Amino acid sequence: MKDLIKTKELIIEQLPLVDVMLRYRVGFVFNPRGADQVQFKCPFHGRDNKPSARLYNTTNSCYCWVCKKSWDVVSFIGDKENLNFVQSLKHIVERSEERRVGKEC
Repeated sequence: MKDLIKTKELIIEQLPLVDVMLRYRVGFVFNPRGADQVQFKCPFHGRDNKPSARLYNTTNSCYCWVCKKSWDVVSFIGDKENLNFVQSLKHIVERSEERRVGKEC
């Protein structure tokens, strides 16, 4: 279990949540890069007429005041892809290896 926690910490440290959220086309109010905090429409609780979630770039995490959900890059991908914790880690590691190999070719 310690290895899984260490893997999660490394992923959170090296993979900006904002980059992942942009790949999943999350609707930010304004450009999320470079800002400490950015409001956006929550991608989890359904219709969100008013941006109710906030990205915290300094902690690489988010929180929604409507659904009371918080997430980091691992839990975000897990929720979007319907994966459990271990599957999320594996998915992220496999995708990063595919990107690395693709760049080397």
